Amino acid sequence: MVDDGVVEPFVLAEDARRLFERFAIGQEYPVAAFTWPGRMAGEMTVDIAAELAAAMGAERIDELSDTCQAVFQKDDLALWSPPTFAEMSVAPCTAVASEIASVRELLAAMREGFPDVGVSVRVAGEKVEERSNEPPPETPAGVRYERWDDGEPTGTVALSNDGGIVQWIATGDEVVVERISRDGFRRVHFRRTGA
Repeated sequence: MVDDGVVEPFVLAEDARRLFERFAIGQEYPVAAFTWPGRMAGEMTVDIAAELAAAMGAERIDELSDTCQAVFQKDDLALWSPPTFAEMSVAPCTAVASEIASVRELLAAMREGFPDVGVSVRVAGEKVEERSNEPPPETPAGVRYERWDDGEPTGTVALSNDGGIVQWIATGDEVVVERISRDGFRRVHFRRTGA
């Protein structure tokens, strides 16, 4: 998947069969609305696809893999790293899933085995946004939030007690709290203390 902001994004594969199969598992992300299975995507700052797949018990799917990249799957979660010649256009490691439980399992595996690797979670579909005059909530304990394409915002991605995910992001003069749950996506902007 290449999107350098100049040409239209495109999908890479050795042959036509693999090309269409990659669309089937959601590798058209993030251009399409990825209704299945890529409703959510975790993007990591370091290529840990093979190591993370081993830690999660995901299997390499030979029929989807080629000399450009290996694809791993576990249930509805697909995990891969792009070819090296696309590293300036896509995250070094990407996972897509339709079930929030799969993303939680991914984050738990990262917290356990890869605590120094940053990750951000993106969600397709409608997003509820609001602003709050309340003080921002405390930073939760979790995995380091870090977008692969923007090292400026910092924060944490944590597992919430209600079965969802919370992204706590400090950027500029505000704190952004994103709550991802089975009910959808909600983003709240808080003013940083002293800002």
